[in-house]
Amino acid sequence: MIIPAILEKNKESLLKRINEVKDFSPVVHIDIMDKTLTKDNTLSISDIPLGLPVLIELHLMINTPSIYLNYMRKLSPYKIIVHSESDIFEKEVSILSNYFNVYGGVNIGSSLKDVISLKDVLSGILLMSVDMGASGESFNTKVFDKIKEAAVDFTNIELDGGISKDNISKCSILGVNDFAIHTALYSSQNIEKEYIELGDII
Repeated sequence: MIIPAILEKNKESLLKRINEVKDFSPVVHIDIMDKTLTKDNTLSISDIPLGLPVLIELHLMINTPSIYLNYMRKLSPYKIIVHSESDIFEKEVSILSNYFNVYGGVNIGSSLKDVISLKDVLSGILLMSVDMGASGESFNTKVFDKIKEAAVDFTNIELDGGISKDNISKCSILGVNDFAIHTALYSSQNIEKEYIELGDII
């Protein structure tokens, strides 16, 4: 599945991005950062309005996402991604997997071992193909080996970062099911056309 990825600092920009894709994409991927695991920050989970016209997956690049548990339950996300770079990753997964489909997130420079150790609890894995929190960076081909490694233990694999028509086919062949895509979609002249063309490749 192609999933438009949204990285914004306020509710108004978030809604604008969602409105640009809601007529053809059933799901959007919302990046959440608070500078605990990344250099930058985005809007907070509590800034996301209830009752959005699409399903949402929350990419939680924050150390302790469970502090937002009550509001996330109101949002009813399609799935959430919790990053293994959190210093309490196992504890966070233990809490949040009681309520959500949880994927373990892995930055491009990190090992998969912590996520693999929780494979029986997790619904899948998300691999970064750029450095976590960066937008517009070039696709890092080191992720090809990570996809192969992840595919041994996971049937649900999502990829995030630098994805384009130049690399999406190989990633799909290696085992990636879902692609969170920001730049290739939102920088295109026709977002829907690009969405369809990317989807036709996988």
